[in-house]
Amino acid sequence: MKVFPRFLLTVLLIAFSGTLGYLYINSQSVIIPDTPAIDMGNIEENSLIREKNASLRQYLEQKKLELEYQERLLKEKRELLAKRRQEIEDYILIEAEKIRAEYQEELNDFQEELEQKYQEFVKTKEQEFVEQLAVKKELYEEKLQKQIENLEEILLADLEGQREDIVKDYYLAKLNYDLKINLLELPAEEREKYLQELRELETQYMLSIQEIEAALLEEMENRIMDLEEEYNRELDEYKRWLENNIKKELEEEKRKNQQILWNYLEEQQKRMEEEIEKKVEEIRVYSRQELATLEALIQDISREYFSLESELSILEKEVMY
Repeated sequence: MKVFPRFLLTVLLIAFSGTLGYLYINSQSVIIPDTPAIDMGNIEENSLIREKNASLRQYLEQKKLELEYQERLLKEKRELLAKRRQEIEDYILIEAEKIRAEYQEELNDFQEELEQKYQEFVKTKEQEFVEQLAVKKELYEEKLQKQIENLEEILLADLEGQREDIVKDYYLAKLNYDLKINLLELPAEEREKYLQELRELETQYMLSIQEIEAALLEEMENRIMDLEEEYNRELDEYKRWLENNIKKELEEEKRKNQQILWNYLEEQQKRMEEEIEKKVEEIRVYSRQELATLEALIQDISREYFSLESELSILEKEVMY
């Protein structure tokens, strides 16, 4: 029962306060002069303009961010394209150098094989030179020996003939002295005279034989020396002729090898260029799609970038005015 009075009292107080407030407001409306009327249309229009400008600025900032992103993306893709192009060109150079190295190795092997064959040919010709010179030397020695033997026969026959003439003259003279000394009754003095003449005859005979032999021996030595000189001269001429022939053969063989090497080099050069060209084309064909994809992507990004740039320019003008 005590609660109800309290509640009633509270309600009355609230009602009284409301009445006082109403009276105060009415009293004030009587005292304060009238305020001008507010144009709600203009307020709303300005508010819309401000909201629109704010939205435009926000949209402009968003587009600027998008343009910066597109610019970075465009730069990144262009750098990637340039990098890939350079990588492809470097790879082409590497592959071409590999092919050149392979052909150079084949060329070196072929050249080494030719040089080895040439050295074998040189050894063969050197052996031929030694063998042919030895055969010719043997033939000349046989010829020289026969000439010496013939010369000795001739000179010995001459020596024998001269010796027979001397012996004949000697024995006739000696016989004459023997007859005088042995058959005639000669005084001792005259006998001694004939004996002395006989001894002188024998001495002269021996000297004559020695002179003839010495002369013939000297002649034989001189003529043998001439024959040996002729033999050496002919052997030297043959040696020079053989050396010149072998030298010509070696030069001809070297010329032929150089021509073979040059022909091989031209053929290998042509094959190498064709292989390099084929390899380069394979790499370019293989890389063409990747580069085309990157180029197309860059074109799309460029179009998007320039479109954003154009749109941004228009937006900046709208915000400015």
